[in-house]
Amino acid sequence: MDLTNKIAIVAGSGNPEGIGFATAKTYVEHGATVMMIDISAEVHELAESLGDKARAFTGDVSRFRDMELIIEKIIADYGRIDIVVNNAAVNIPGDSVETPMERWELHYNVNVKSQFIMSKLVIPQMRKQGYGSIVNMASANSFVAEKQLYAYVGTKGAVRQQTMADALDNAPYGIRINCIGPGLVNTGFNDEHHDKVDGGIDEVMKHINDIHPTGKPVTAQEVANMALFLASDLSTGCIGGYYAVDGGFAIK
Repeated sequence: MDLTNKIAIVAGSGNPEGIGFATAKTYVEHGATVMMIDISAEVHELAESLGDKARAFTGDVSRFRDMELIIEKIIADYGRIDIVVNNAAVNIPGDSVETPMERWELHYNVNVKSQFIMSKLVIPQMRKQGYGSIVNMASANSFVAEKQLYAYVGTKGAVRQQTMADALDNAPYGIRINCIGPGLVNTGFNDEHHDKVDGGIDEVMKHINDIHPTGKPVTAQEVANMALFLASDLSTGCIGGYYAVDGGFAIK
């Protein structure tokens, strides 16, 4: 799957163990020039580790002006945007009673609003090009609820629906928009939930057979592999789809 000469953006790529960094690294390995965006300054060091085909930007994906400045800079420097991966997210446990309003709003700002902002900023350029692929990170929780994940589950359901709506509007312009639904990926992202509900990640791993029929967690690289496929020209028939990379979590 060749991404040579493609300009890609991976938002939420500042965790060295995470899906975003694995995706950025995979894209670089397949020829793309990758713009890595994260709220954490660590993204700069991670971009440096990938060589001169990666570049880092710090910003808050939920703030329109932050993203506007970054996207304007990318277009000015490269003249195009071919691929976008919206991976930034938060996951703070709680039910509808105990979740404070500001925490609920944070989930929707980072997990949902950020994807709207990105579409608003990059799709005009993709329409000019007549080409583009956007990959939104949904979740197995787009379909399946879990205890103490009220805000997170809601946002991931919204991501799936928002992806379909955006894909429908933009398919005539040569733009493909899809989403990926990971299962349990042991990157530290879910640790607060596991600590509260399950007794910690070590306890979760003891019972992984009850979560994934495969009997093992999904790896960040497995999710990145799907993101590579959806970014590539091998997926030209994929429009508005949800692609599970969840070890069978949602079918059990």
